[in-house]
Amino acid sequence: MLIRALRSINEQTVIPKQVVVIDDNSDLPLDKNFFDIFSNLQVDYIYNVQSIGGSATRNLGLKKANTNYVSFLDDDDAWSPDYLRNVKLVADSIGDRPAGFYSSKTFVLSNSLQHVLKKNIANRHVVLEDLLCGNIIGGTSSVTLNRLALERVNGFDENLPALQDYDFWLALALAGVSFYPSENSHMIYTINVNHGQISSNFNNHIRASQIIKSKLLGRIPTKSCAKLHASLDYSVAKAVHRRNYIKSLPMIFRMLVKHRRAKGVLLLIPYHAMNFFGIYST
Repeated sequence: MLIRALRSINEQTVIPKQVVVIDDNSDLPLDKNFFDIFSNLQVDYIYNVQSIGGSATRNLGLKKANTNYVSFLDDDDAWSPDYLRNVKLVADSIGDRPAGFYSSKTFVLSNSLQHVLKKNIANRHVVLEDLLCGNIIGGTSSVTLNRLALERVNGFDENLPALQDYDFWLALALAGVSFYPSENSHMIYTINVNHGQISSNFNNHIRASQIIKSKLLGRIPTKSCAKLHASLDYSVAKAVHRRNYIKSLPMIFRMLVKHRRAKGVLLLIPYHAMNFFGIYST
């Protein structure tokens, strides 16, 4: 999948000045000559001799980056050819202010990369109050941050077992950073049909949800806390629903009664039954 991700960068209509590839202790390090096939790219390859986890790996990438803008891309995702060009157009229109930029998303399955399940179009300016209602931004592969935004926070929380991207967007928004849509940029998000992604470990989601609630206690208004709790409880219920339908039911009913979150009703359908009808949790 790494080849697919790098190819999508190599084929950009605006080529990035620097590409940092961090290998978090895969079975074998890549030979430096591997990157020669991506002739448009200046690649800095770093191999972690011990796995340090997703958050620490991204923080290492941020330290190595020497550009005014930083875009993230996981190895199982990809970008449309005009992704960076369209992000640049939006960034140029914003000017010198702390800002993040998020793209539209195209969802595909890992066993059928050419079949598009659905698309989510980025079309709204996102601030803290919006993020308290849920992770509207999405995962890291759809986000670019300027240097002014990055200087306001201390990177990803390396102690958080899940939801690190959502926690990071919240931290940025609390620091006064707004997120602007790059509607014509498309990140191609790959749903792993084997459910092997780290984000599917529901115990991690439960712990992460509790940590985020504690971190924001006293930092946001009481009314906003209710929105955040509803959002996090939904994320946890969705994560458990993917892996263990029976265990998810008490959480789903509690969420429906406590938060009256209508879209949670869909979680009453077993996940594999949803898959049969082409519905996958993202």
